[in-house]
Amino acid sequence: MPNNENDGFMLFNMGNEYFALNKYKEALEYYEKAFKISNPGTGYTPKLIIRMAMCYDSLLQYQDEIGIIHKGLQYYPDYTDLLFLKGLLYYKLEKKYLPVNALKNVLKWEKPRFI
Repeated sequence: MPNNENDGFMLFNMGNEYFALNKYKEALEYYEKAFKISNPGTGYTPKLIIRMAMCYDSLLQYQDEIGIIHKGLQYYPDYTDLLFLKGLLYYKLEKKYLPVNALKNVLKWEKPRFI
């Protein structure tokens, strides 16, 4: 572990290195540490939340995935990437009507709103 565990951006980037190697468990360890010390105003936080959701999905931790997606939507309610991931997760879990409703929220924007 690098020396500075209080540098969220460094932790995020370490997670990205493991993510690129498809080592989702290791990536998630860094992402979770970064998330604990980050705030919604930090520039990398939206991407951090997306990466966490993707790791949870790859590890089949769907409860954690929906939890981080909902937390992200509290911070960024019109972040279409999160709305899209929510719809895909609901589809994967075969939730009746929820995928359609979640994906309709993505489509309601004239232009997608990416952070």
